[in-house]
Amino acid sequence: MAQSYYRDNWIQEKIDIISGQFVPNDVVSGWFLMDSFWPVGAMLGVYAFLCLKLGPGFVESRKPLKLKGFALAYNFIQVMLNGWFVWLISYYGWYFLMSKVFDLFDTEFIFDLSAE
Repeated sequence: MAQSYYRDNWIQEKIDIISGQFVPNDVVSGWFLMDSFWPVGAMLGVYAFLCLKLGPGFVESRKPLKLKGFALAYNFIQVMLNGWFVWLISYYGWYFLMSKVFDLFDTEFIFDLSAE
Protein backbone atom coordinates (compact mmCIF):
# COMPACT_ATOMS: atom_id res chain seq x y z
CA MET A 1 0.00 0.00 0.00
CA ALA A 2 2.80 2.42 0.87
CA GLN A 3 4.58 1.62 -2.40
CA SER A 4 1.47 2.54 -4.39
CA TYR A 5 1.09 5.80 -2.45
CA TYR A 6 4.67 6.87 -3.17
CA ARG A 7 4.37 5.92 -6.84
CA ASP A 8 1.09 7.84 -7.21
CA ASN A 9 2.56 10.79 -5.33
CA TRP A 10 5.63 10.75 -7.61
CA ILE A 11 3.40 10.66 -10.69
CA GLN A 12 1.31 13.55 -9.34
CA GLU A 13 4.48 15.58 -8.72
CA LYS A 14 5.57 15.04 -12.34
CA ILE A 15 2.11 16.02 -13.60
CA ASP A 16 2.24 19.19 -11.49
CA ILE A 17 5.68 20.07 -12.88
CA ILE A 18 4.55 19.53 -16.47
CA SER A 19 1.27 21.40 -16.04
CA GLY A 20 3.18 24.27 -14.44
CA GLN A 21 5.02 24.72 -17.73
CA PHE A 22 1.79 25.73 -19.46
CA VAL A 23 1.12 28.80 -17.32
CA PRO A 24 0.56 31.83 -19.58
CA ASN A 25 3.38 34.34 -19.67
CA ASP A 26 2.60 38.07 -19.53
CA VAL A 27 5.35 38.85 -22.04
CA VAL A 28 3.71 36.90 -24.85
CA SER A 29 0.06 37.34 -23.92
CA GLY A 30 -1.67 38.81 -26.91
CA TRP A 31 0.78 37.31 -29.40
CA PHE A 32 -0.74 35.14 -32.12
CA LEU A 33 -1.24 31.54 -30.86
CA MET A 34 0.55 32.26 -27.57
CA ASP A 35 -2.32 32.85 -25.13
CA SER A 36 -3.07 29.14 -24.81
CA PHE A 37 -1.79 25.82 -26.09
CA TRP A 38 -5.27 24.77 -27.25
CA PRO A 39 -5.22 26.48 -30.69
CA VAL A 40 -1.87 24.89 -31.55
CA GLY A 41 -3.05 21.53 -30.22
CA ALA A 42 -6.22 21.80 -32.31
CA MET A 43 -4.18 22.65 -35.41
CA LEU A 44 -1.94 19.63 -34.80
CA GLY A 45 -4.97 17.40 -34.34
CA VAL A 46 -6.60 18.63 -37.57
CA TYR A 47 -3.29 18.25 -39.42
CA ALA A 48 -2.87 14.67 -38.18
CA PHE A 49 -6.47 13.84 -39.14
CA LEU A 50 -6.01 15.29 -42.63
CA CYS A 51 -2.70 13.51 -43.22
CA LEU A 52 -3.63 10.13 -41.76
CA LYS A 53 -7.36 9.70 -42.46
CA LEU A 54 -8.95 12.18 -44.84
CA GLY A 55 -6.04 12.96 -47.16
CA PRO A 56 -5.12 9.47 -48.42
CA GLY A 57 -8.72 8.67 -49.33
CA PHE A 58 -9.18 12.02 -51.04
CA VAL A 59 -6.13 11.78 -53.31
CA GLU A 60 -6.05 8.08 -54.16
CA SER A 61 -8.07 8.47 -57.38
CA ARG A 62 -6.64 11.83 -58.49
CA LYS A 63 -3.68 12.73 -60.68
CA PRO A 64 -0.84 14.65 -58.95
CA LEU A 65 -0.72 18.42 -59.33
CA LYS A 66 2.25 20.12 -60.98
CA LEU A 67 3.57 22.30 -58.17
CA LYS A 68 7.28 22.43 -58.96
CA GLY A 69 7.36 26.23 -59.42
CA PHE A 70 5.31 26.82 -56.29
CA ALA A 71 7.48 24.41 -54.29
CA LEU A 72 10.67 26.11 -55.49
CA ALA A 73 9.35 29.57 -54.56
CA TYR A 74 8.10 28.34 -51.19
CA ASN A 75 11.41 26.64 -50.37
CA PHE A 76 13.36 29.74 -51.44
CA ILE A 77 11.25 31.93 -49.13
CA GLN A 78 11.71 29.44 -46.28
CA VAL A 79 15.49 29.38 -46.75
CA MET A 80 15.66 33.19 -46.79
CA LEU A 81 13.42 33.55 -43.74
CA ASN A 82 15.32 30.94 -41.73
CA GLY A 83 18.64 32.48 -42.78
CA TRP A 84 17.39 35.82 -41.48
CA PHE A 85 16.39 34.14 -38.18
CA VAL A 86 19.86 32.60 -37.86
CA TRP A 87 21.42 36.01 -38.49
CA LEU A 88 19.21 37.61 -35.81
CA ILE A 89 20.01 34.89 -33.31
CA SER A 90 23.74 35.18 -33.96
CA TYR A 91 23.58 38.99 -33.82
CA TYR A 92 21.78 39.12 -30.49
CA GLY A 93 23.68 36.08 -29.25
CA TRP A 94 26.88 38.11 -29.60
CA TYR A 95 25.42 40.80 -27.30
CA PHE A 96 24.47 38.10 -24.82
CA LEU A 97 28.00 36.69 -24.95
CA MET A 98 29.48 40.14 -24.36
CA SER A 99 27.19 40.67 -21.37
CA LYS A 100 28.45 37.39 -19.88
CA VAL A 101 32.08 38.47 -20.47
CA PHE A 102 31.39 41.71 -18.61
CA ASP A 103 29.72 39.71 -15.84
CA LEU A 104 32.92 37.69 -15.48
CA PHE A 105 34.95 40.89 -15.19
CA ASP A 106 32.46 42.23 -12.67
CA THR A 107 32.80 39.08 -10.58
CA GLU A 108 36.58 39.32 -10.73
CA PHE A 109 36.52 42.94 -9.57
CA ILE A 110 34.19 42.07 -6.68
CA PHE A 111 36.48 39.25 -5.54
CA ASP A 112 39.53 41.52 -5.86
CA LEU A 113 37.87 44.21 -3.74
CA SER A 114 36.69 41.72 -1.13
CA ALA A 115 40.22 40.31 -0.80
CA GLU A 116 41.57 43.70 0.33
